Amino acid sequence: MTMKFNLQEFIKNFSIERFYENDFNKKDKYISRSNETWGSFLHKDNVSHTDKANCHLKNIVEKYFTLDDFKGNILEMGCGRANDLEYFLTKKFPFESYIASDIGENISLLPKKIINNKVFFIKADNHNIPFEDFSFDLIYSFGSFHHCKDFKDVLLETKRLLKKDSTLIFYNYKKHRFLKKYLLYFEDILLFFFSFTNYKFVQTFSYIFSFFVYIIFVLPSKFFKLFSKSIHRSIPFNYCNSITSVYRALIDRLSSPVNLRFSKKEMYDTLEGIGFFDINVIEDHTGLTIKCKKK
Repeated sequence: MTMKFNLQEFIKNFSIERFYENDFNKKDKYISRSNETWGSFLHKDNVSHTDKANCHLKNIVEKYFTLDDFKGNILEMGCGRANDLEYFLTKKFPFESYIASDIGENISLLPKKIINNKVFFIKADNHNIPFEDFSFDLIYSFGSFHHCKDFKDVLLETKRLLKKDSTLIFYNYKKHRFLKKYLLYFEDILLFFFSFTNYKFVQTFSYIFSFFVYIIFVLPSKFFKLFSKSIHRSIPFNYCNSITSVYRALIDRLSSPVNLRFSKKEMYDTLEGIGFFDINVIEDHTGLTIKCKKK
């Protein structure tokens, strides 16, 4: 059983290094594949965006919700390269502490990237965050929960960690219709096949396949963007602008341990069943952006 820290004692005891590595099973196939995909590849260089506002928190989350709830003691689950955190700090909102967690190898270097005595980093699995119940005023996560082994278990972990009437904000993949729906069936087949291969094989396949994806999807999406944004957004990989970006997007999808998708209703019912209230599920062409509170 992993120990659970009192948050204030943790902040006091780790004020110098601002980093802690929790115990978890690194051989678990979900964790090892996640680290291969993000911690050791996509996020390994901890590159900051030239424009700090070019991040998920600004481009997607803040489009629908204000950041007024980002106060007190904050936990970000699956922080990646901490680009959202960097943007948040530019806003200069008052907060007591910001704990950013991830299982990637890159997280141990993030305290050197972000120098702030209120910001701490922990290497931990989303299913088991090492803090006591009722520790946080806000939990935020973008694009992490849908790659976890047990989605409901992760939500229950957020509920355990949140104080009463506190807020959970996260982004998740959604179920699609029309063309994207059938392409996702193909994605599921590839994910199943790649689960029996090594990571290098997935990288090689993704690199070769990226040229086809760029020609079949990206170039047409650029053309239709000139006439119709709705058609542009309906085309897979419309957000990519180069073969390299397609390659990274394919790695993100095809080497993931799992890609969990929900309809708007399924997400609402899941959260309500767990015991969240004031549930707001926003659906757009990218996915589901959710804000809810713990009873």
